[in-house]
Amino acid sequence: MVIEKINGKSSNAIINHLIRYIPGERESYKIKKLEQDFNYYYQLIYGSFQEFDIRVNKKELRLKGVNWSDITEPGKPPFELRFYDNDIAYICKRTFFPPNDFINFMDSAFHAISERPIKYLIIDNQVGGGLTDLADTLMTYFTNEPFSSFERKETKISSFTKDYIDIKKTEGYIKGGYFIQDFVPHSSDRQYRFSGTSYILTGPLSYSTATCFSASAKCYKTALIVGEESGQPLLSNGGMAHFILPTTKMVCITSLERIYMPCNNNDTMNGIKPDYYVEPTLDDLLNDNDYALEYLLKMIRENKNE
Repeated sequence: MVIEKINGKSSNAIINHLIRYIPGERESYKIKKLEQDFNYYYQLIYGSFQEFDIRVNKKELRLKGVNWSDITEPGKPPFELRFYDNDIAYICKRTFFPPNDFINFMDSAFHAISERPIKYLIIDNQVGGGLTDLADTLMTYFTNEPFSSFERKETKISSFTKDYIDIKKTEGYIKGGYFIQDFVPHSSDRQYRFSGTSYILTGPLSYSTATCFSASAKCYKTALIVGEESGQPLLSNGGMAHFILPTTKMVCITSLERIYMPCNNNDTMNGIKPDYYVEPTLDDLLNDNDYALEYLLKMIRENKNE
């Protein structure tokens, strides 16, 4: 079924209009974000209605609207650990946050993995940002080789960043109106460290720290990337500052940093290219299938049987 119009406006016009309000450098991220949260953006921009005139497959329909309280969406846990077969472990994290819960879960998860004959590790990194320190922490659980989440960070010198720069001034230098920090690869000891083959699932909603995590894994060859291209370029924006406009009193957010991710090659257009590209079918999208995970599990099992 194809929705052609909503309240007299074509679907194409609605999508093109709503996508203007979604921040992000890459179009694929904006489209995926709108796909995920269409109902929220539609109400914010067009308003709420008790009834909708909808054209579906060239037929005109009038449908009743619902209240927010009538919409039930199943909640998903922030972290998951699953085991497939006897030798595959799967870890899912929605975001790299909150710190204590994240660290406690990962330590428990990799302890459990160490007690089983696990040969393959899958980390689901298809959504979410968070703290890069936690991305570094997760990386140390499956590699003892040096790595880094950034190559360089350039912070615009302003009243918003003065306190941050004062704290970090011994870790960088000032040039051209920016405070510049260069990062070198590092490693860390870990009691429970996985030593088998690691895979990271990524996609258009892999943004911010999720992109840094996949970029580091691919650049330093700590894991293979499976899925779709990440939603943020390798040379991108970061660091958020909130301020209030003096006349309207609207709260605005802007970025004050340039982030150079590992192996970025000054690329402001492309995200992390997967080692194994997996594109969803229409059926996958309609049924919310874990298509990247299903593809990877099939690939691992087929390789084991060869």
